[in-house]
Amino acid sequence: MNQPPDSGRPRVPELEAFRLGVWMVHQAEGTLCYGERSLRLEPRVMDVLICLAAEPGKVVGKEALLEAVWGGAYVEEGALSQAVHSLRKALEDDARQPRYIQTIPKRGYRLIAPVVSAVASGVAAESVPAPARVPQPRWRVWPWLALAVLSLTAVLAVWFGRGTLATVSGR
Repeated sequence: MNQPPDSGRPRVPELEAFRLGVWMVHQAEGTLCYGERSLRLEPRVMDVLICLAAEPGKVVGKEALLEAVWGGAYVEEGALSQAVHSLRKALEDDARQPRYIQTIPKRGYRLIAPVVSAVASGVAAESVPAPARVPQPRWRVWPWLALAVLSLTAVLAVWFGRGTLATVSGR
């Protein structure tokens, strides 16, 4: 599932699968895995992570990230900030007390968590569980279920209400 070389997407072959702190990152699949959890990142968010992981501990400038991820297209800095925000949210990181991504004001970002290639750590990419589709949380089903029950109740009220109304007016 590798992308063609001319796709313009950042690719770091030695980081095809790597550990980032407690997370296992699968570059080609665009996923972060930790235990039973598997999160699919948006492509641009994964690209930002790959650019930072290619230079762990070093400040990667905002312009360099914009060029690498958006390929020279005119994009406001807010798009980069949003991608970093999404990445922090996925990693459960905090900008005020970072464990993964540190903001360097006016300059860029630095990945401060250890990055270890799956090959270097002795963990073959194949031995890491394949990312499964993340099941939708059950709490998202409840609003639809409640709406269905309310709709059914309304239909039944109208149906049985008509019979009562006809009986009362038919006297």
